[in-house]
Amino acid sequence: MSDLEKRTGSLGDINLFHGLPENSLKEVAANARPVQMKAGKVLFIQGDQADGCYAIISGAMRVSFLSADGNETVLTMMGPGDVVGEMGLFGSPVRSATVSAQSDAELMFIAADDFMRAADASPQIYRYLLKLLATRLRATNEAFATTATMPLSSRLARVLILLSQNFGEVIPGERVLIRHRFTQSDLCLMAGSARENISRQLNSWKRKELIDRISYYYCLNDLGEMRRIAGY
Repeated sequence: MSDLEKRTGSLGDINLFHGLPENSLKEVAANARPVQMKAGKVLFIQGDQADGCYAIISGAMRVSFLSADGNETVLTMMGPGDVVGEMGLFGSPVRSATVSAQSDAELMFIAADDFMRAADASPQIYRYLLKLLATRLRATNEAFATTATMPLSSRLARVLILLSQNFGEVIPGERVLIRHRFTQSDLCLMAGSARENISRQLNSWKRKELIDRISYYYCLNDLGEMRRIAGY
């Protein structure tokens, strides 16, 4: 298998590119640039110039927002199949958030000009982009709204459910194992609370056997109950 065929196959697994026909996908893949990230390294910073997007092939990426008073809010964690920096495809001059590697990660950079040439040949991709952006906007609004109005238990449950959706693996007993290591500090930033409060809530759920830690991974033992706590 050629390098182009490998890149084309990898991009075909990315949500954003499902709608592209084979010839357009190959055109995007031909110009895509592989990017290797080490855990903890920053991909781009809020306010940086935006000139394209990054497809996540493997690993976990953290998306955060820095408010005017200097407080960081982690908006989400993205995994394989996701895209970060997609606003760069619409000509946005700057990055609206900071993205860093939560773990070692493999990405592919797609320049805005290269993507638009392929999308012009397949107009349905624009409709998908609008849906994607609407979903991201709702998620961003929800992240700020829930931090201000929901109790910690609900906010933290939503964080764990989000991580299970992006990185979860169903294991025996209908439990969901989150196959990436996330620390309590990560959960603090995502749920908007102090570490001692997060620790207290996690320990309470462990005693009730709602969650476990397996080889440093969080495991949701009762997804239905966690969804109820989250208010879904």
